[in-house]
Amino acid sequence: MLNYFAVKHPDDLRGIIASGQFAFNTRVVKYLLNCDGRSFAAFAERYTENFLSELYDCAIGNEYHLFDSYLDNIRWLEARLGY
Repeated sequence: MLNYFAVKHPDDLRGIIASGQFAFNTRVVKYLLNCDGRSFAAFAERYTENFLSELYDCAIGNEYHLFDSYLDNIRWLEARLGY
């Protein structure tokens, strides 16, 4: 409960990301990839290609492309990044 107390929607991550001390971790990557497609796209469209590329690299590095539940958002990233 404590881990998700402040994050109930992807937009809740914006302040954390903007803090200047943000670093991707497994929990954040899984949380974002598990969002419904509309929420994920609305969140991701606000970020730079470098940010999205790092998110994508983390997803692939953790083999999340092997999980059906994450595939739609990974494919969205691939399309956006031109992969």
